[in-house]
Amino acid sequence: MKRRIPKTCERCQQAFICGLFGCWCGAMPVTDEQYTSIVEQFHECLCPACLAELTGATLPPDVLKLSAPHTDP
Repeated sequence: MKRRIPKTCERCQQAFICGLFGCWCGAMPVTDEQYTSIVEQFHECLCPACLAELTGATLPPDVLKLSAPHTDP
């Protein structure tokens, strides 16, 4: 069973889904330096667009699908 937690991006207020330990954010390339900078600025999760912008990363194709705030049965 995959858990999907609805969240709101602290930076832009966009709704998205957190996948907890199997989350889409694990596929995002974030250096240790970038991670340190992000956690110093924000206390909650960021949406894919904000995380990509802050890291200069290109979103992997499946990230937007995995993070979309739709409901599954």
